[in-house]
Amino acid sequence: MTKPYELDYTQLKSRCYPESLPFKTTAELEPLEGIIGQDRAEKAFDFGLAVKMKGYNIYVSGPSGTGKTTYACGRTKEIASKEAVPLDWCYVYNFQNPKKPLALSFEAGTGKRFKEDMEKLVSTFQKELQKVFHSDDYEKQKLSITHSFEKKQNALLDVMDATAAEYDFYVKRSDTSLYFLPLVNGEPLDEEALEALSEEENEKIDNNSRILQEKTGPILREIQKADKECEQHLEELERKIALTTIGPSMEELSTSYSSYERVVSYLSAVQEDILKHLDQFMDAEEPQTDILASLLPSLGKKTEEDDITLKYGVNLIVDHSETKGAPVVVTFNPTYTNLMGDTEYDSEFGNLTTDFMKIKGGLFHRANGGYLIVQAQDILSMPQAWEALRRVIKTKEINMDSIREQLGAVVAPTLKPEPIPANIKVIMIGSSYYYDVLDQYDEEF
Repeated sequence: MTKPYELDYTQLKSRCYPESLPFKTTAELEPLEGIIGQDRAEKAFDFGLAVKMKGYNIYVSGPSGTGKTTYACGRTKEIASKEAVPLDWCYVYNFQNPKKPLALSFEAGTGKRFKEDMEKLVSTFQKELQKVFHSDDYEKQKLSITHSFEKKQNALLDVMDATAAEYDFYVKRSDTSLYFLPLVNGEPLDEEALEALSEEENEKIDNNSRILQEKTGPILREIQKADKECEQHLEELERKIALTTIGPSMEELSTSYSSYERVVSYLSAVQEDILKHLDQFMDAEEPQTDILASLLPSLGKKTEEDDITLKYGVNLIVDHSETKGAPVVVTFNPTYTNLMGDTEYDSEFGNLTTDFMKIKGGLFHRANGGYLIVQAQDILSMPQAWEALRRVIKTKEINMDSIREQLGAVVAPTLKPEPIPANIKVIMIGSSYYYDVLDQYDEEF
């Protein structure tokens, strides 16, 4: 048996001499990448990032303060910088169902351009339509149509006057209606004069009135028909002129976005809606300053009823025009509304109002097409946040259900924005305790 060798205390101490180091200061050294002694964990993390299939997310487990978050953020950003930039997303007005705004997607940077194009387009339409509908040419065509139908109506009214005269009646006209007054000796009778007539005379007047109504009924219908035809011809004239005015610009924009089928369909709906509401584009008067509106700013705001062009806006909730690679979103405050986004409201005299332009995107929207890094303790401590994360991972879509609706506290009009397809890899960081808890109590974890 070998006898143990006794060491002196000086032999147990290792000395480091600065002159033996191959550098003068640590500024000359490259920073250490990764985690010391965690080669297997690093390989596993890279493998997890590389798997792009549904359901493959990452949980980074370990004691607090060991650099898990720093490593996860750094490595994820390095990988994400080499990946494709995801789509832009925006919400637009749904002309079929205003309570359900439509979601449109674009290649990165195109969403911002589409928003600007729509703003320019609507501004141009307002100016051009007001100009054309206040032109002499339009007024001449309009007067030509109205004069033509006025002649027809006047001819019918002359026939009615002659028919009424045969039965001792006079036709009295107003702006909205016409009615018959009995005549005696060529003079119309008022109520007092009618009451003074004998029973026989009143019976004769009633009998003539019935006959007159039967004979003039078809004439009245012809007059009403001519009135409707006049309105129809005027509407066709307005539509024709408006289509000539806005058609080329709309066609040019549709061609520019021809690769986006839903966008072309939306632009077609915009054009049709403009043609249906031409009367709101004809008013060229500038809004007057109201003293009350200046005191109460909410009165000065234009509502959809006041300014129809508001519905043609584009709410760009995800803009990747400046993004390089896939997005990496890190959050330490994963509340439900921060994750899912929310819809804002305006209060006007106690009434809450909202529209599609008040939809605000959340962290899921920003991280869509990339990565979301979240702390396990943070998300598990926020009401409804874990359920929101589970639902997005499971359904692969971002459905902006209001938390107020889920909690049964809906006291205002709500919107149902169209869900957006989700492709997010979640990286959750926490201790082994939270991992075990989730593994035990959430069967889908």
